[in-house]
Amino acid sequence: MKKYCLPVMLMLCVSCGAQTLTYEPASEMPYTSNGVAITAELVADIAAGKVTASLSIANNSDAAVLVAPYMFQLAASGIMTPPVELSTDEDIPLSSGESVNFSLVFLPVNNQELYQQFEIPGDLLKEYYLGLTGILTKDHQPLLEDTLVFSVSDDAYASYRKKYGSEEGMLTYTLSIDEADFIEKQYAYMKEAGFGIHLHEEDHGHEAHDHAGEDNAHEVHQDAGEDSGLMVVLAGDEVVLQDRAVKSGAFFKDGILNVYLRIFNRGEVIVVDSQKLAVSFDDNLYTPLNDFSGLETGFPAGSVPDLPDTQLAVPRNERVILRLQYAVENAPDSFSLGMNGIMDNNIPILCDSLKFERK
Repeated sequence: MKKYCLPVMLMLCVSCGAQTLTYEPASEMPYTSNGVAITAELVADIAAGKVTASLSIANNSDAAVLVAPYMFQLAASGIMTPPVELSTDEDIPLSSGESVNFSLVFLPVNNQELYQQFEIPGDLLKEYYLGLTGILTKDHQPLLEDTLVFSVSDDAYASYRKKYGSEEGMLTYTLSIDEADFIEKQYAYMKEAGFGIHLHEEDHGHEAHDHAGEDNAHEVHQDAGEDSGLMVVLAGDEVVLQDRAVKSGAFFKDGILNVYLRIFNRGEVIVVDSQKLAVSFDDNLYTPLNDFSGLETGFPAGSVPDLPDTQLAVPRNERVILRLQYAVENAPDSFSLGMNGIMDNNIPILCDSLKFERK
């Protein structure tokens, strides 16, 4: 029997001291279907939130098959996730009697709500489903539609959640502002500041639909005249201006208030000053514990000026995700986030602070 041995990734848990969670298959291994025998192991890296599937596939049928590692998927909380790392991204042909070993690394979305709000995947799940959609006929047609189920015992999962779980005790906050009042004030502020007067109608219309759905969006804009580029849209937890958008959210855990900001800029360079993004409640003011040092933005070289670690420039047609942390002893029922730290030519793009309430 001919064997292909591809490098197995992320299997150094013992030597590096990484904490792992091992999932047991519900089916006896090797699992055989259509003459193809599959042996699979599933191990999660607790700190990284990554799940590694190590597979051995043997073609015991009379016909040739193809193995496409990039087509395997891991299902978690109803979401199918493709691998983020794999031993090879090429199809592997297996003649009758041949086999191959390889590994796949997944970053599953375990909690859809947390991911949509903060792009946090959530705690590892008790059960995962590995779809065998990467096993094909030689003509690239699906050969197997089977799914392998993996789980951990109740005791092991309870121990994991108690020691490493991050969702327990997490309190989340949602944006809570008077829509009509905010939009009216923001529109007047933008008009006075001169924001957007050179933008074309088709530009801001496209931007609004990029970020805000029609069902939950409230918008104000001029239909004609020199201010025709002005637009303010409030859709859920996102504020969309004619050429910028700011999505926000927050959660509290273990004495830290975490604020999430996703900023998308289609206009001129804007500067974010972390020290001006202060949180206030109960007559107290809190500045962030962290700054922007070490933040990997992926912005093109030379597209932004050199700034101190407390400031960050966001160039045109770029977006950035910021996670700011504030040391507060107790979780507030509500708080305000000062927004004068997001600036265009030293002028804040938002006229007022954003208010949040606990869900």
